[in-house]
Amino acid sequence: MKGALTQIAWAASRKNDSYEQALYRRLAPHRGKKRALVALANSTLQAVWHMLGKRQSYPDPGADTFEIRQKEKLTHSLVNRLEKLGHKVTLEQLAA
Repeated sequence: MKGALTQIAWAASRKNDSYEQALYRRLAPHRGKKRALVALANSTLQAVWHMLGKRQSYPDPGADTFEIRQKEKLTHSLVNRLEKLGHKVTLEQLAA
């Protein structure tokens, strides 16, 4: 079962603009590619477990889930990167 889940995770990590690809890209630099695949396989198994238990379809959270959750942290990180490159950054909120 682990082999099948790992292959499913590998295929899911290749799908563009998906939660699975975002999760893999988030974990791979820190854990390594193989451990990130196992973590993605575990996440997939948990999703299947909940779908079968609740008899619901899978709502894909989307590729930008992690960016939306950590908007402040991402903004701060990007500002710091630009300042390290020698740019002066001024932030203004867009009117919605």
